[in-house]
Amino acid sequence: MAFYQDYLTISFKCEIDGAGKEHFLKGAYRDMQLHEENGQYYIVGHFSREELDYMVQYLITFGKHLTVMEPDFLREAYLAELQEIVDRYAQ
Repeated sequence: MAFYQDYLTISFKCEIDGAGKEHFLKGAYRDMQLHEENGQYYIVGHFSREELDYMVQYLITFGKHLTVMEPDFLREAYLAELQEIVDRYAQ
């Protein structure tokens, strides 16, 4: 178990709304937790660099109910994937 925890080196934080909270509760992963701060919900946890693509795909399942707060490179990868989706319809 210690090796697995060492493998998950990147912390992340995403803001979610009520619908995002419901979505998270339907399929949370063990390396992610739901936090509430001043009435606002956040998903926090860890992942490895090798899981970046999977992480982006998972976060996209939240649709408009999620905002990637940190780290910056996760937000950038998330936005790039969304842009690819938009570009498919712009042709």
